[in-house]
Amino acid sequence: MARPTSGVRILFVLLVIFSFFSTFIVAQVHVQSQSPFAGLGEIVNGVAEAIQGALESPSPVGQPKYKVPSPPPPGKLSPPPSPGRHIRNATDLAKRRTRGAIIREFVSEHNKVRKQIGQVPLKWDKKLARYAERFGNKRKSDCLLKNSNSSIYGENVYRGEHFERHTATLAVRAWANESKYYYPKTNSCQPNQVCGHYTQMIWRNTKRLGCARSKCNNGAVYILCVYDPPGNYDNESPFTTPMTVD
Repeated sequence: MARPTSGVRILFVLLVIFSFFSTFIVAQVHVQSQSPFAGLGEIVNGVAEAIQGALESPSPVGQPKYKVPSPPPPGKLSPPPSPGRHIRNATDLAKRRTRGAIIREFVSEHNKVRKQIGQVPLKWDKKLARYAERFGNKRKSDCLLKNSNSSIYGENVYRGEHFERHTATLAVRAWANESKYYYPKTNSCQPNQVCGHYTQMIWRNTKRLGCARSKCNNGAVYILCVYDPPGNYDNESPFTTPMTVD
């Protein structure tokens, strides 16, 4: 049974006093028959029993009206991603974006030059790019200005002392700058000058291009562009319509 509060104790004392006086009244009622209070004793006894029952019943104070449901058990949570994975993914994404920008440089700079003389634009070829990259990796130790001497592809090679300074655009424009040493009418280069990089860039039958820009161990840059079909055949003009001598 719940422990009675101070209010309940006072009520109990009042009940005892009330019971005492009710007993006295009942006795007087029995003496005086024909009294209008003949049924008062029964009423008092009923009230006393009701109060006593209330005292003996547990107090509802503090008991919840409904059962609070327990929270559901937590589900199996995935482990937090590793910070290293985020860094690696971000690095890979940056590399892909950089590679894509370099590819656009190579293709755009080649096609600007070809457009000036009415040649069809070149398309990027992944197979040629992988070929150029593999050979570029072989040159990292010595970084010599050498090509692969391929018998099936045309090639242009470029080397610069500082990797950051010598971009794809700078390399292609250096090759294109050889146009000032090329004599279309005689299909020849100015004496003591080089123009073969330019003629390969604009060669009439070349359709595909793949390049790689490699950083050498000494910090220099090695750039190789591969062309298919190749150009620079002896005694042949790079133009679709051979130039004639006046």
